[in-house]
Amino acid sequence: ATSRAFRSIVSSIINDIRSGGSFSQAVSKHPKAFSEVYCRTIAVGEETGSLETVLERMADYLERQSQMVQQVKKALTYPALVMGVGVVVVIILITVVMPKLLGMFKAMSVELPLPTRILIGLTEIFTNYTLYIIIAGAVSGALLVWLVKQPSGRRLLDRVRLNMPIIGPPTLLSELGRFARALSVMVKAGLNLQETMEMLSKATANMVFRDALNRVNERLLLGEGMAEPMSHEKLFPPLMVQMVAVGEESNTLDFTMGVVADFFETAAQDKMTAMVGMIGPLSTIVIAVLVGFIAISVIMPMYTLTGAFG
Repeated sequence: ATSRAFRSIVSSIINDIRSGGSFSQAVSKHPKAFSEVYCRTIAVGEETGSLETVLERMADYLERQSQMVQQVKKALTYPALVMGVGVVVVIILITVVMPKLLGMFKAMSVELPLPTRILIGLTEIFTNYTLYIIIAGAVSGALLVWLVKQPSGRRLLDRVRLNMPIIGPPTLLSELGRFARALSVMVKAGLNLQETMEMLSKATANMVFRDALNRVNERLLLGEGMAEPMSHEKLFPPLMVQMVAVGEESNTLDFTMGVVADFFETAAQDKMTAMVGMIGPLSTIVIAVLVGFIAISVIMPMYTLTGAFG
């Protein structure tokens, strides 16, 4: 293990096993490294004598999740870099370069063009109220962090993310693919459906999706199955509901959910690629418009001054 922290965890697991504890009991002592889904699935593998098979399926599941996260990070790196550099350039232009040039323009007894007057106003705001802007930004950031940590705020943020035009579709598809993959792995490992749904509702980070799973689980406990409750939730598309119904009727829920997971994971990746393809040019256009506005605001007064002196 290359990580010192994980090396310590592995050493603790080895000591627990040597002391007579089971593997599932040993890993369950480290919830930050091993999720409840992982620990419970391993425990079922030990109970049924299929630990090797369960470990292989969990490894495949975790590798798929890791690959999806890495693909998202890799895809968003370039747009984030472009936006970051662009924002820094614009801030430097407004706070350092522009005050000197715009001060010269203001000293001239010539009526300045509208873009230049707007830029002068923005520059004066940033120059005269820098401290207040920094304080307001810090307070807003702290307030946002506090709001996200509250259940109601987190739920609102997750709902906004799911409903946003560009970000929403790949986010929902990723959640659906992750849910279907985990359900397939856990059912195939031998966990009963009720226990599986309880753990999956706790495992998902999206509060809106968690609420939907909890409602499905409540009706599942009443004996309504999975497909019927899912059909009343807008988050679950008809394709998933139909496949769940087929899996329940034919007792092949693990297989059908594996097929569904493949479909939604591929769809999520395609949507993510399309989203990044839109964000990249869009971010470049936004930065180009800002820089172009600044350039026009500087160049137009020069022509005005040249005409006045001419």
